[in-house]
Amino acid sequence: MQLLSIGLYPASVLAPRTAFTFRVLNDFLLANKISGSAAESYYQRLRRLSNPAFPQAVPDRYRELLRVSRQWRNLKYRKWNGFGHERGPVGPGELALGCVACPMPGVNLKAGWEQDPDRWKFMQTFVMDGNFSAEHLKMRCPADDVAIGDGHGFMVTDAPYKNHLQGTLEQREQSSCHAHRAVNQANADRHDMEATGIGAVACGRHGCFIPHAVVDFQKGERQMNMDYALSQALRHHTGIQTFLIMYDIACQYSKKVLARFAQGAHLSWPEAADIFWGIGLFHIHGHQRDCLPKYSPSFIPGAGQVDGEIIETLWAPLNRISGSTRAMATSHRKEVIDDHMNDANWRKTIGMVKMLSRRFIQAEKQQELCQELLQELEESSDAELLAEWKELEMRARMERGRDLSVMESYEVTQEKAPGKKQMQLLLEQEEGKQKDSPGSTSWLAEGILIQEQQWVLQSESRYCADVNRLAVSALARKLKKHALLADRLQLVEKRNKLKRAVDRFSSKAAGYWKQEDDEEADDEAARHPGAYAGEEWEDLEEEPDLGEDRIVMDEPEDEILPESISLLLPSTLGKVRLEELGKVEMGRRELRLREGQANDALHRLRMALGMKSVLFRTKVRLANSQRTKTRAYKDVSGVTKVITECARLYTLARTGMTRVLMGDAEAAKMEKQFKDYHKAMGRDSSQQKGVGSSGQPSQPNSSAQVEAKQVFREWLKTLPPQLQRYRPLTKEDLKTTTHLLDHTERKSRHKELSWIWAVDVGGDTESSEWLTELHRVNWLREKAKCDRWREQLVLVGEEMQQTARSFEFKARQWKMRCHGSSGHQAYARRQAALWLSLAADARAAYTKLAT
Repeated sequence: MQLLSIGLYPASVLAPRTAFTFRVLNDFLLANKISGSAAESYYQRLRRLSNPAFPQAVPDRYRELLRVSRQWRNLKYRKWNGFGHERGPVGPGELALGCVACPMPGVNLKAGWEQDPDRWKFMQTFVMDGNFSAEHLKMRCPADDVAIGDGHGFMVTDAPYKNHLQGTLEQREQSSCHAHRAVNQANADRHDMEATGIGAVACGRHGCFIPHAVVDFQKGERQMNMDYALSQALRHHTGIQTFLIMYDIACQYSKKVLARFAQGAHLSWPEAADIFWGIGLFHIHGHQRDCLPKYSPSFIPGAGQVDGEIIETLWAPLNRISGSTRAMATSHRKEVIDDHMNDANWRKTIGMVKMLSRRFIQAEKQQELCQELLQELEESSDAELLAEWKELEMRARMERGRDLSVMESYEVTQEKAPGKKQMQLLLEQEEGKQKDSPGSTSWLAEGILIQEQQWVLQSESRYCADVNRLAVSALARKLKKHALLADRLQLVEKRNKLKRAVDRFSSKAAGYWKQEDDEEADDEAARHPGAYAGEEWEDLEEEPDLGEDRIVMDEPEDEILPESISLLLPSTLGKVRLEELGKVEMGRRELRLREGQANDALHRLRMALGMKSVLFRTKVRLANSQRTKTRAYKDVSGVTKVITECARLYTLARTGMTRVLMGDAEAAKMEKQFKDYHKAMGRDSSQQKGVGSSGQPSQPNSSAQVEAKQVFREWLKTLPPQLQRYRPLTKEDLKTTTHLLDHTERKSRHKELSWIWAVDVGGDTESSEWLTELHRVNWLREKAKCDRWREQLVLVGEEMQQTARSFEFKARQWKMRCHGSSGHQAYARRQAALWLSLAADARAAYTKLAT
C-alpha cells in the first residue's frame, strides 16, 4: 500500500523488488491502443531512454511489464465502471462501454416511447461479421493460463460459450445464393489454431461494438458461432421490439435461424419482436440479383441511411495488433482485444455529437432534394399508373416482414429474351409448315454470322497470338500501319477463309434472288453498307507502341477485301424494294433473327457492364500496389473490349431492323429525333470515344427536360414495336456505374435506369409494358430513397436526444456513488462532471442545429 500511495505499482505482492510508475503503465496502455506498440517494443524504448549508450545494462523486466500491465488494465476498467464504489461481482459485459446513441430502455429513451406508433424510430440496427486476422495459436501449457476476468468486456464468457458449442449439432450448409466464403468455408479446420478468428456484433448506425457479443471461431465462420454472438447482442438490448440485423450472408443465415435458436439451450430470441434482415451495400453486389430488393437497406422501412458495412472499418485497428495477440496466452489475448474494442467505442462516444450534427445537416439537404425529384417524377407520370404504384409500394412496405417476394416489384425483370439461335429455331419450325423459300432461315442466319465475323472482335486481346479468333476487319485496322510479318501472314489466311464463306453464301443467294435483284443490291450496298454498322464503336482506345520489329502494310487500292463485301440480305435491299419484289416475308424472317441478335448482344452487354463495375469495386479500388493495380486495369481493359464488341453487334442488328422496317427518309428522321432528345437531356452521342466512361450523367431537373421527356415518350409510341424496344445506344448507356445496385452512391439521386436493363422483358410483351415497368421501378426506387432520407432525418434527431440522455444517465449514476471516503467522493464527482460536460456539449450543439 505504501508503494501504491506514492504512485508505484509493485511487480509482486509478496516480495516486491520491482515497481512501475502509474505514468509508465498508463503510457504503455495508451501507446498500445494508438500505435499498436507491443510490450517488448515498449520496454526496449524504456531501456534506451534509461541508458542510451548501454541499453543492455538496464535489467530486463519485460515479463514483469506484461504481468503488471494486465493487472493495471483490469483495475482501471473496474474503477471507470464504478466497481471501486460498488462491491458486487462484475457481470457479463459490465466493464465494456456500449453505444450512447442507440436506443436503450431505462437509459436514454423518452417516457412513453412504447406507445409511439412509429416503432421504427426505436429500432436497433446490428451488423455482424467475422475477422480471420485475429487468429490465436494453441498454448503449449494451457494450465499456465490465468484469467483476471472472464466475459467482463466484449469477449463472451468462456464456459457457457463452450457448452453451447458442445451441445450444438454442426450443420454443413451449402449456399443456395452465390459461392459465399462465409458459408462454403464455414467448416474449414486449422489444427494448429485455438481460434481461427473472431466474430462480432456492432451497432450498424454508429459502429460501436456490442458488449459481450464477440466470439472466437474454432474453424470457419460457422452459424453456431454467430448464433451465440447474436443471442448475446439481443440480450444486451432487452426491451427493444424492432431489430434490423445486417450480415453479409443474411439471405442464407436467416433461413433457419428461428429453428436453431429454438434448439439452442444457451440461445434466446426476443418474444414478439419484429426482425428485419439486411445485407451491406458492398457485399450485396456479390449476391444473386433477387437479393438486392429483398435485403438491401435501401429498401428496408425504418433503416434510414445505413450501409451495413461499418464493422469493416473497425477491423483495421484490431488487425494492427493481431501479430502480437496471435501468440499470447488465451486470457491475455481476450483482455487486449477487449481493451482495443473499448477504446474504439470511447472514441466513438466523444465524437458522437460532431458525427450526428454532420449527419443531421446532410439529411436535411438530401431529404429536400429527393422530395423535389420524386415530385417531378410523379408530375410526369400517368395518374392511374401512379395510383397503382403507390398501392404496390404500400403493399410491399406492409407485407415484406411476412413475405419478401413482394419486394420483387422493385426490380426490373431480367428474363433473358430469345436469342438468335432460339429465333432461328422458331422460324425454321414455321418454315417447315410453309412452302415459300425453303431453307431461307438457315441461309439468312449464315449471312448474319458472316457479318459478325467481318466486323466483331471476338477475342479479349487486341494482339492475341490466336489470330483465328479475331474478326478480319478489326484485325486489319489494328495492323494497318505497322505489323509483324507473322501477323500479316495470319491476316491473309483469315481473309482467304472469310472469302470462301462469302462465296458460298453468295452462291446460295441465287436460289432466293433474281439476277437483277443481285445487281440492284450491289447499288443499295454502296449507299447503305450494312456490314459497316457499328463502326462508331471502333478505335475507342489509343494504339499502344508496337515496337520496332514491324513492317508497313499497304493495302491495294483496287482490291475488294472480303470484310468490305456487302451481303445480299433483305436488309441490304431495304423496305421499299422488298415490297416491290414481294419479299416481305424474307424481310420478316431477317427481322426476327436481328431481334435475337440484338437480344444476345444486350444480354452480354449487361453482364459485361456489371462485371466491369465489380472489377472497379473489388480490384481497382482495393489495389494496394502498382503491380496489383496494373493487373486490375488489365482485367478492366479486357471487359471494355467485350463492351465494345457488344455495342457494335447491337448496332449492326438494329441497323438491319431499321432497313427492313423503314425507308431511308423515315429512318433518317427517326435517328435525328433520337439525337435531338439525347442532346436535350445532355447526353453524349454514341460517336464519342470512351466507352465505359465514369463521367457524371446529366441531372434531369429542368422543366425543359421534363417536357422533352414527355414529348419523346409520346413520339416513341408512333414507331414500330421493334424500334420502340431497341433504341440507339449512347455513351450514357455504356457508362460503368453502380447506381442500379448501389442506391447510396454519391451523386446518384438523379440517375435513372437505362433502357438496356429492361429491354424485351419477356420476349412477347408490348413496348408500352416494358416502358411502364421501367418507370415503375424508377419511381419505386426513388420513393424508397426519399423515404430513407426522411427516416434518416427523424432517426438522427432521436439519436441526438438519446446521446444527451445517455450522458446525463451516466452523470446521475456517478452522483449516486458520491459516498464513502473522500477519495471515493472526489473521483465520483469528477466522473459526474465529465459526463455532464459531454451532455451540455451535446445539448448546445443540437440546440444550435434546431435554430
